[in-house]
Amino acid sequence: MNEKKLSRICWNTNNWQKPSGKYGKSRNPKAYEMIVGYGHEEWLLDLEKIIDGYHYAFLQAIAAHRDKYNGKIFDISLYSINNDTKTRWWLGEIKNVQIISESESFNVLKIYKSKGWFQEMVEQLKAIDADYKNLQKYPESFATIKFRVKNINLLDSPLQFSANDAAVASNYYNLKNFKSIPKLSYSNKFSFKSGHSQKSEKAIANYEAHKRTIDLFHNRIQEKVYNQLCLACGSHNVGTENPVNGDSKIDLVVRNKKSNTFYEIKTSNSLLKCIREAIPQLLEYTYFPNCVNANKLIIISHNKMNNDAEKYLKHLRKKFNLPIYYQQFNIDTNILENKLY
Repeated sequence: MNEKKLSRICWNTNNWQKPSGKYGKSRNPKAYEMIVGYGHEEWLLDLEKIIDGYHYAFLQAIAAHRDKYNGKIFDISLYSINNDTKTRWWLGEIKNVQIISESESFNVLKIYKSKGWFQEMVEQLKAIDADYKNLQKYPESFATIKFRVKNINLLDSPLQFSANDAAVASNYYNLKNFKSIPKLSYSNKFSFKSGHSQKSEKAIANYEAHKRTIDLFHNRIQEKVYNQLCLACGSHNVGTENPVNGDSKIDLVVRNKKSNTFYEIKTSNSLLKCIREAIPQLLEYTYFPNCVNANKLIIISHNKMNNDAEKYLKHLRKKFNLPIYYQQFNIDTNILENKLY
Protein backbone atom coordinates (compact mmCIF):
# COMPACT_ATOMS: atom_id res chain seq x y z
CA MET A 1 0.00 0.00 0.00
CA ASN A 2 1.12 3.54 -0.71
CA GLU A 3 2.07 5.91 2.07
CA LYS A 4 -0.81 8.31 2.72
CA LYS A 5 0.00 12.01 2.73
CA LEU A 6 -1.79 15.35 3.12
CA SER A 7 -1.16 18.51 1.12
CA ARG A 8 -2.55 22.03 1.11
CA ILE A 9 -3.14 23.60 -2.32
CA CYS A 10 -3.81 27.20 -3.30
CA TRP A 11 -7.37 28.54 -3.25
CA ASN A 12 -9.33 28.37 -6.50
CA THR A 13 -12.99 28.85 -7.46
CA ASN A 14 -12.78 27.23 -10.91
CA ASN A 15 -12.54 23.69 -9.57
CA TRP A 16 -8.76 23.82 -10.05
CA GLN A 17 -9.18 23.65 -13.82
CA LYS A 18 -7.92 27.17 -14.54
CA PRO A 19 -6.79 30.24 -12.55
CA SER A 20 -9.56 32.10 -10.73
CA GLY A 21 -7.88 35.36 -9.70
CA LYS A 22 -6.70 36.88 -6.43
CA TYR A 23 -9.86 36.24 -4.43
CA GLY A 24 -9.09 33.87 -1.56
CA LYS A 25 -5.35 33.91 -2.20
CA SER A 26 -2.71 34.82 0.37
CA ARG A 27 -2.51 38.49 1.35
CA ASN A 28 1.10 38.11 2.47
CA PRO A 29 3.07 40.54 0.25
CA LYS A 30 5.96 38.04 0.15
CA ALA A 31 3.78 35.09 -0.91
CA TYR A 32 4.31 33.85 -4.46
CA GLU A 33 0.61 33.84 -5.34
CA MET A 34 0.28 37.42 -4.08
CA ILE A 35 3.26 38.60 -6.14
CA VAL A 36 2.30 36.95 -9.45
CA GLY A 37 -1.47 36.68 -8.98
CA TYR A 38 -1.89 32.90 -9.20
CA GLY A 39 -0.63 29.54 -7.97
CA HIS A 40 0.60 26.73 -10.21
CA GLU A 41 -1.82 24.33 -8.52
CA GLU A 42 -4.74 26.10 -10.21
CA TRP A 43 -4.43 23.63 -13.13
CA LEU A 44 -4.31 20.58 -10.85
CA LEU A 45 -7.57 19.18 -12.25
CA ASP A 46 -7.36 20.39 -15.85
CA LEU A 47 -7.94 16.83 -16.98
CA GLU A 48 -8.26 17.62 -20.68
CA LYS A 49 -4.47 17.55 -20.82
CA ILE A 50 -3.33 13.94 -20.77
CA ILE A 51 0.11 12.62 -21.81
CA ASP A 52 0.55 8.86 -22.24
CA GLY A 53 -2.36 8.19 -19.91
CA TYR A 54 -1.21 10.60 -17.19
CA HIS A 55 -2.18 14.09 -16.12
CA TYR A 56 0.82 16.13 -15.02
CA ALA A 57 0.44 18.80 -12.36
CA PHE A 58 2.19 20.87 -9.72
CA LEU A 59 2.12 20.60 -5.93
CA GLN A 60 4.02 23.16 -3.88
CA ALA A 61 4.38 20.62 -1.08
CA ILE A 62 6.43 18.46 -3.46
CA ALA A 63 8.36 21.30 -5.12
CA ALA A 64 9.70 22.47 -1.78
CA HIS A 65 11.47 19.13 -1.21
CA ARG A 66 11.83 17.65 -4.70
CA ASP A 67 14.95 15.57 -4.02
CA LYS A 68 13.42 14.01 -0.93
CA TYR A 69 10.34 12.67 -2.74
CA ASN A 70 11.63 12.03 -6.27
CA GLY A 71 10.38 8.71 -7.66
CA LYS A 72 8.03 7.95 -4.77
CA ILE A 73 4.32 7.15 -5.03
CA PHE A 74 1.79 8.46 -2.51
CA ASP A 75 -1.93 8.60 -1.91
CA ILE A 76 -2.40 12.33 -1.31
CA SER A 77 -5.39 13.98 0.36
CA LEU A 78 -5.94 17.65 -0.46
CA TYR A 79 -7.33 20.69 1.31
CA SER A 80 -7.38 24.43 0.67
CA ILE A 81 -7.86 27.63 2.65
CA ASN A 82 -9.85 30.65 1.52
CA ASN A 83 -7.72 33.48 2.89
CA ASP A 84 -10.50 36.04 2.49
CA THR A 85 -12.97 34.16 4.67
CA LYS A 86 -10.40 32.11 6.65
CA THR A 87 -12.43 28.99 5.94
CA ARG A 88 -10.89 25.55 5.28
CA TRP A 89 -12.10 23.16 2.63
CA TRP A 90 -11.53 19.43 2.13
CA LEU A 91 -11.24 18.19 -1.46
CA GLY A 92 -10.67 14.44 -1.13
CA GLU A 93 -7.87 12.14 -2.30
CA ILE A 94 -5.83 11.28 -5.37
CA LYS A 95 -4.30 7.81 -5.24
CA ASN A 96 -1.05 6.58 -6.80
CA VAL A 97 0.42 10.03 -7.24
CA GLN A 98 3.88 9.65 -8.75
CA ILE A 99 6.59 12.22 -8.01
CA ILE A 100 8.43 13.00 -11.23
CA SER A 101 12.00 14.13 -11.89
CA GLU A 102 13.14 17.55 -13.08
CA SER A 103 14.06 16.12 -16.48
CA GLU A 104 10.53 14.72 -16.91
CA SER A 105 9.17 18.18 -16.01
CA PHE A 106 11.30 19.71 -18.79
CA ASN A 107 9.84 17.22 -21.28
CA VAL A 108 6.29 17.86 -20.11
CA LEU A 109 6.73 21.60 -20.67
CA LYS A 110 7.96 20.93 -24.21
CA ILE A 111 4.89 18.80 -24.93
CA TYR A 112 2.57 21.47 -23.48
CA LYS A 113 4.12 24.04 -25.81
CA SER A 114 3.93 21.78 -28.86
CA LYS A 115 0.23 21.04 -28.27
CA GLY A 116 -0.69 24.68 -27.61
CA TRP A 117 -1.59 23.94 -23.99
CA PHE A 118 1.05 26.27 -22.59
CA GLN A 119 -0.27 29.19 -24.63
CA GLU A 120 -3.76 28.38 -23.39
CA MET A 121 -2.47 28.70 -19.82
CA VAL A 122 -0.84 32.01 -20.71
CA GLU A 123 -4.13 33.35 -22.09
CA GLN A 124 -5.93 32.26 -18.93
CA LEU A 125 -3.43 34.21 -16.83
CA LYS A 126 -3.78 37.27 -19.04
CA ALA A 127 -7.55 37.11 -18.49
CA ILE A 128 -7.09 37.58 -14.73
CA ASP A 129 -4.26 40.14 -15.07
CA ALA A 130 -1.68 37.76 -13.59
CA ASP A 131 2.06 37.68 -14.33
CA TYR A 132 2.04 35.16 -17.17
CA LYS A 133 5.74 35.77 -17.88
CA ASN A 134 6.58 33.89 -14.71
CA LEU A 135 4.89 30.68 -15.87
CA GLN A 136 7.96 29.11 -17.46
CA LYS A 137 10.59 30.69 -15.22
CA TYR A 138 11.31 27.35 -13.52
CA PRO A 139 10.80 24.64 -16.18
CA GLU A 140 12.22 21.98 -13.85
CA SER A 141 9.22 22.60 -11.59
CA PHE A 142 6.58 23.12 -14.27
CA ALA A 143 5.22 19.74 -13.11
CA THR A 144 6.07 17.81 -9.96
CA ILE A 145 3.54 14.96 -10.04
CA LYS A 146 1.58 12.76 -12.40
CA PHE A 147 -1.49 10.57 -11.89
CA ARG A 148 -4.17 8.74 -13.83
CA VAL A 149 -7.71 10.09 -13.95
CA LYS A 150 -9.11 6.80 -12.64
CA ASN A 151 -7.23 7.35 -9.36
CA ILE A 152 -9.01 10.60 -8.53
CA ASN A 153 -11.34 10.22 -5.54
CA LEU A 154 -12.46 13.78 -4.85
CA LEU A 155 -15.70 15.14 -3.41
CA ASP A 156 -18.32 16.50 -5.79
CA SER A 157 -17.75 19.84 -4.10
CA PRO A 158 -15.24 20.78 -1.35
CA LEU A 159 -16.62 20.64 2.18
CA GLN A 160 -15.73 22.93 5.05
CA PHE A 161 -13.99 21.84 8.23
CA SER A 162 -12.89 23.58 11.42
CA ALA A 163 -9.54 25.31 11.81
CA ASN A 164 -9.26 23.51 15.13
CA ASP A 165 -9.64 20.04 13.65
CA ALA A 166 -6.66 17.90 14.73
CA ALA A 167 -6.66 16.06 11.40
CA VAL A 168 -4.97 19.09 9.81
CA ALA A 169 -2.43 20.46 12.27
CA SER A 170 -0.50 22.80 9.97
CA ASN A 171 -1.22 25.56 7.47
CA TYR A 172 2.06 25.28 5.60
CA TYR A 173 2.51 24.07 2.04
CA ASN A 174 4.42 20.98 3.10
CA LEU A 175 3.68 17.30 2.65
CA LYS A 176 2.20 16.07 5.90
CA ASN A 177 1.46 12.55 7.09
CA PHE A 178 -2.23 11.78 6.73
CA LYS A 179 -3.98 11.35 10.09
CA SER A 180 -7.67 11.15 9.30
CA ILE A 181 -10.42 12.90 7.37
CA PRO A 182 -11.52 15.97 9.35
CA LYS A 183 -15.08 16.37 10.53
CA LEU A 184 -16.76 17.84 7.48
CA SER A 185 -19.59 20.35 7.61
CA TYR A 186 -22.27 18.91 5.37
CA SER A 187 -26.01 18.61 5.59
CA ASN A 188 -28.53 17.96 2.84
CA LYS A 189 -31.34 18.94 5.18
CA PHE A 190 -32.85 22.28 4.22
CA SER A 191 -33.46 24.73 7.04
CA PHE A 192 -35.33 27.97 6.35
CA LYS A 193 -33.83 31.27 7.49
CA SER A 194 -35.55 34.59 6.91
CA GLY A 195 -33.80 37.84 6.04
CA HIS A 196 -31.63 39.36 3.35
CA SER A 197 -28.14 40.85 3.35
CA GLN A 198 -27.69 43.60 0.79
CA LYS A 199 -24.81 42.86 -1.56
CA SER A 200 -22.30 45.24 -3.07
CA GLU A 201 -21.99 45.81 -6.80
CA LYS A 202 -19.98 42.63 -7.11
CA ALA A 203 -19.88 39.89 -4.49
CA ILE A 204 -18.03 36.61 -4.64
CA ALA A 205 -20.36 33.74 -3.84
CA ASN A 206 -19.68 30.65 -1.73
CA TYR A 207 -17.50 27.94 -3.22
CA GLU A 208 -20.17 25.91 -5.14
CA ALA A 209 -21.83 29.01 -6.55
CA HIS A 210 -18.64 28.99 -6.97
CA LYS A 211 -17.18 29.40 -9.58
CA ARG A 212 -18.99 32.65 -10.50
CA THR A 213 -19.25 36.35 -9.65
CA ILE A 214 -22.74 37.61 -8.84
CA ASP A 215 -23.11 40.90 -10.63
CA LEU A 216 -25.12 43.99 -9.92
CA PHE A 217 -28.06 42.97 -12.09
CA HIS A 218 -28.59 39.71 -10.19
CA ASN A 219 -28.30 41.50 -6.85
CA ARG A 220 -30.74 44.19 -7.95
CA ILE A 221 -33.38 41.63 -8.96
CA GLN A 222 -32.86 39.65 -5.77
CA GLU A 223 -33.28 42.67 -3.52
CA LYS A 224 -36.34 44.03 -5.34
CA VAL A 225 -38.08 40.64 -5.38
CA TYR A 226 -37.21 40.05 -1.74
CA ASN A 227 -38.82 43.33 -0.71
CA GLN A 228 -41.88 42.59 -2.84
CA LEU A 229 -42.31 39.11 -1.37
CA CYS A 230 -41.89 40.47 2.18
CA LEU A 231 -44.83 42.81 1.62
CA ALA A 232 -46.93 39.95 0.23
CA CYS A 233 -45.95 37.14 2.60
CA GLY A 234 -44.40 38.78 5.65
CA SER A 235 -40.66 39.30 6.15
CA HIS A 236 -40.52 36.39 8.62
CA ASN A 237 -41.53 34.07 5.76
CA VAL A 238 -38.97 35.23 3.15
CA GLY A 239 -35.24 34.56 3.01
CA THR A 240 -32.34 34.86 0.59
CA GLU A 241 -29.21 32.73 0.20
CA ASN A 242 -30.66 29.89 2.26
CA PRO A 243 -28.08 27.05 2.44
CA VAL A 244 -28.84 23.56 1.19
CA ASN A 245 -26.78 20.50 0.17
CA GLY A 246 -23.57 21.60 1.80
CA ASP A 247 -22.41 24.86 0.28
CA SER A 248 -25.19 25.58 -2.24
CA LYS A 249 -27.46 28.54 -1.59
CA ILE A 250 -30.96 29.28 -2.86
CA ASP A 251 -31.55 32.77 -4.26
CA LEU A 252 -34.96 33.23 -2.63
CA VAL A 253 -37.22 31.11 -0.44
CA VAL A 254 -40.77 31.74 0.67
CA ARG A 255 -41.90 29.61 3.60
CA ASN A 256 -45.41 28.24 3.22
CA LYS A 257 -47.61 26.53 5.77
CA LYS A 258 -46.84 23.04 4.49
CA SER A 259 -43.71 23.52 2.40
CA ASN A 260 -41.58 26.10 0.62
CA THR A 261 -41.29 27.89 -2.70
CA PHE A 262 -37.78 28.10 -4.15
CA TYR A 263 -36.80 30.87 -6.59
CA GLU A 264 -33.75 30.85 -8.86
CA ILE A 265 -32.73 34.11 -10.56
CA LYS A 266 -31.04 34.08 -13.98
CA THR A 267 -29.81 37.11 -15.92
CA SER A 268 -29.02 35.81 -19.41
CA ASN A 269 -30.74 37.62 -22.27
CA SER A 270 -31.88 34.25 -23.57
CA LEU A 271 -35.06 32.93 -21.96
CA LEU A 272 -34.26 29.33 -22.89
CA LYS A 273 -30.75 29.62 -21.44
CA CYS A 274 -32.18 30.92 -18.17
CA ILE A 275 -34.58 27.98 -17.99
CA ARG A 276 -31.85 25.53 -18.98
CA GLU A 277 -29.51 26.77 -16.25
CA ALA A 278 -32.11 27.11 -13.50
CA ILE A 279 -33.87 23.74 -13.75
CA PRO A 280 -30.99 21.48 -12.62
CA GLN A 281 -30.19 23.81 -9.73
CA LEU A 282 -33.78 23.89 -8.52
CA LEU A 283 -34.11 20.11 -8.85
CA GLU A 284 -30.95 19.56 -6.81
CA TYR A 285 -31.99 22.06 -4.13
CA THR A 286 -35.35 20.35 -3.81
CA TYR A 287 -34.76 16.63 -4.26
CA PHE A 288 -31.09 15.75 -3.64
CA PRO A 289 -30.40 13.09 -2.54
CA ASN A 290 -33.92 11.87 -1.70
CA CYS A 291 -35.71 14.86 -0.17
CA VAL A 292 -38.68 17.06 -1.00
CA ASN A 293 -37.68 20.49 0.29
CA ALA A 294 -40.16 22.57 -1.73
CA ASN A 295 -43.55 22.20 -3.40
CA LYS A 296 -43.08 24.94 -5.99
CA LEU A 297 -40.01 25.90 -8.04
CA ILE A 298 -39.94 29.26 -9.82
CA ILE A 299 -37.44 30.57 -12.36
CA ILE A 300 -37.07 34.34 -12.47
CA SER A 301 -35.53 36.40 -15.27
CA HIS A 302 -36.19 39.67 -17.09
CA ASN A 303 -37.08 37.91 -20.35
CA LYS A 304 -40.63 37.80 -21.70
CA MET A 305 -42.27 34.41 -21.88
CA ASN A 306 -42.79 32.94 -25.36
CA ASN A 307 -45.08 30.16 -26.64
CA ASP A 308 -42.45 27.43 -26.91
CA ALA A 309 -41.03 28.01 -23.44
CA GLU A 310 -44.51 28.09 -21.93
CA LYS A 311 -45.38 24.81 -23.66
CA TYR A 312 -42.11 23.30 -22.38
CA LEU A 313 -42.80 24.11 -18.73
CA LYS A 314 -46.38 22.86 -19.00
CA HIS A 315 -45.04 19.65 -20.56
CA LEU A 316 -42.60 19.15 -17.66
CA ARG A 317 -45.40 19.61 -15.13
CA LYS A 318 -47.71 17.21 -16.93
CA LYS A 319 -45.22 14.56 -18.03
CA PHE A 320 -42.97 14.42 -14.93
CA ASN A 321 -45.14 16.11 -12.30
CA LEU A 322 -42.39 18.68 -11.67
CA PRO A 323 -43.74 21.86 -10.04
CA ILE A 324 -41.62 24.21 -12.19
CA TYR A 325 -42.89 27.67 -13.16
CA TYR A 326 -41.61 30.96 -14.54
CA GLN A 327 -42.14 34.58 -13.50
CA GLN A 328 -40.84 37.63 -15.29
CA PHE A 329 -39.09 40.47 -13.47
CA ASN A 330 -40.07 43.72 -15.16
CA ILE A 331 -36.88 45.80 -15.36
CA ASP A 332 -38.81 48.97 -16.17
CA THR A 333 -40.96 48.84 -13.04
CA ASN A 334 -38.61 46.75 -10.85
CA ILE A 335 -41.54 44.48 -10.05
CA LEU A 336 -41.95 40.71 -10.26
CA GLU A 337 -44.97 40.16 -12.46
CA ASN A 338 -47.78 38.17 -10.81
CA LYS A 339 -48.44 35.80 -13.71
CA LEU A 340 -47.05 32.29 -13.36
CA TYR A 341 -46.23 30.41 -16.56
